Amino acid sequence: MGKGIFSYKTIIHAQKDEVWRFFSTAENLAKITSFPKVRITSDPETKKGNHIVMELQFFLFTFHWTAIITAVTDDYFIDEAIKVPFPLIAWKHKHHLHAENGVTVMTDTVEYESIIPSSLLKPFFYGMFQSRKKAIQHYFKNQ
Repeated sequence: MGKGIFSYKTIIHAQKDEVWRFFSTAENLAKITSFPKVRITSDPETKKGNHIVMELQFFLFTFHWTAIITAVTDDYFIDEAIKVPFPLIAWKHKHHLHAENGVTVMTDTVEYESIIPSSLLKPFFYGMFQSRKKAIQHYFKNQ
């Protein structure tokens, strides 16, 4: 069984309040995630106690993911999985935003458990967050 913590940092050329507004809805998560394709099927608002229900499209397969927003502050929010797809067992994701020298630094920290070794998951996480980074930076560059 794999267990670990994955962290990824993204520099966004926008004010923190603009970035926070972007992440105030899970609909934007779907927009910036190219693989797997994400579709939100619930209330997408980033507010404490809200359940976010997603469909994840992996080629010909559709998986379901349900998370609850367990904390929201001015600097971060946390989503914790209630229902995760194979091979995950647990997922806790902290999205932390802070202003630094005129940009916003976003740090994603994921605590996870899986039925496969973490060494096999980390490349997937890296690819997913790197793809999101490019999409977020592109979005704010064109605003």
